[in-house]
Amino acid sequence: MNNRLFKNTIAVIVTVIMVFSFSVLSFAKEKVDLTKYFTPQKLEELEKVYTVEELEKMLEVELENDKKIHENAKSRILIHLENIDSKTLKSNDELKKYLSQNNPDLLGYIKDIEIFSTDPEDGDSVPEVYKEAFIGIRLNEEGQKKIDDVVEKLREVKGVVMADRDGLVELYDHKGDADGDGKVTSKDARLVLRYSANLEKFDERQISVSDVNFDKKVNAIDARIILRVSARLETLPN
Repeated sequence: MNNRLFKNTIAVIVTVIMVFSFSVLSFAKEKVDLTKYFTPQKLEELEKVYTVEELEKMLEVELENDKKIHENAKSRILIHLENIDSKTLKSNDELKKYLSQNNPDLLGYIKDIEIFSTDPEDGDSVPEVYKEAFIGIRLNEEGQKKIDDVVEKLREVKGVVMADRDGLVELYDHKGDADGDGKVTSKDARLVLRYSANLEKFDERQISVSDVNFDKKVNAIDARIILRVSARLETLPN
């Protein structure tokens, strides 16, 4: 057997093994147990609209999205700023410079920045100075390796009240939970709908967790999303 034939034979054998292994793994993949996620009554209602296979697929997608959301959150840092001028807050480049003013190395670790909420909220006019703002910083791969050190350095920056590497995981975990019971249910959707109609008063926490589409408003759109999430028909936006 010449060298080329030998290499080709080995390549075929490896390919067959890989295909067989993938088939076995796919076959052995455990199906999602719908009864762990839906009450019998809810499952009965959903099965009138969807097949079991469709429900299993939707749930698999949702669980995968939840996993991605939490992994994404773990790569970020939640920061609470006080008395920051609008020119700095509204420019990613200026904000990066502001946060790295004492530690220039931080510039090399920040991938992007997202503004979650401000006081006062943005309206027809932009204030010169925001009393406070909550922002999320996503770190690049190098920054993630040094995330604890990055958090400590950010806490030294003037105007930074809080920097927390776990903050965004907690934020995502509670999104949609308007009544604060640790779950997202139709009760939360009803509360948000009543708030949007000026029939309920919300505190700052409730306003923050109820804005599930991150458009800086709490309205009937958020209530609809929360209702669909409670029925396992939709996942919260990332």
